[in-house]
Amino acid sequence: MITESLEDFRKHYKNTYVFLEFEGKKHLTFYNGDNEEEFIFQSPIFGDLLVNNETVREKLTFLFPKAGLYNLNNGVYDFTRNPARQWRKAPCVDNTRFRGITESITPRAVSRVHFSFDIAEHIFFPKYPQTTEEAVQNIPKGGIALNRNIGITIAPEKYDAEHILWYRQAPVGTLDSKKKEITVKYQPLYQEVCDYYTKKEPQWKIHLTT
Repeated sequence: MITESLEDFRKHYKNTYVFLEFEGKKHLTFYNGDNEEEFIFQSPIFGDLLVNNETVREKLTFLFPKAGLYNLNNGVYDFTRNPARQWRKAPCVDNTRFRGITESITPRAVSRVHFSFDIAEHIFFPKYPQTTEEAVQNIPKGGIALNRNIGITIAPEKYDAEHILWYRQAPVGTLDSKKKEITVKYQPLYQEVCDYYTKKEPQWKIHLTT
């Protein structure tokens, strides 16, 4: 049970996305405001919910999504908490940062993601393709993430490759989906790539070149 004072409660959670338990299930809500007796939570399913002080302290759950790659807005984005330490204990517009991973090689392709209910649901309940083959077959222009660390994008014309493989915001190599071969060109992250494919998709061949 949350035992913070009302002032601290507001400071830590107001205007953030939190989970509130009602009807026996936890639902994602937005803590919008309060008065002396009730707290106001917005829900995309139930609309505005008014909850008293005792109930909210028992039923509120706050989580912060894990940093990493997520599939959002037809592209792959690296999500981080910004700043890393802040007094708000749950995600909101002011303490989250999204960066399209291709921005490091195509800086003009800067895109913005505004933290909203839709984005929050994608972050808290991420969806990833089951295999690299599935990812390549359905890859959007902005790329696709296989998990929170590994991403794939279509290679720009200047690259002699079909796709680029990424580890977070670092392009680590190229990918040939027809031969099922990955060529790692960034040695410091070679082992991370091997660890993923050895465990998840051992049929892929991993090569290291410098």
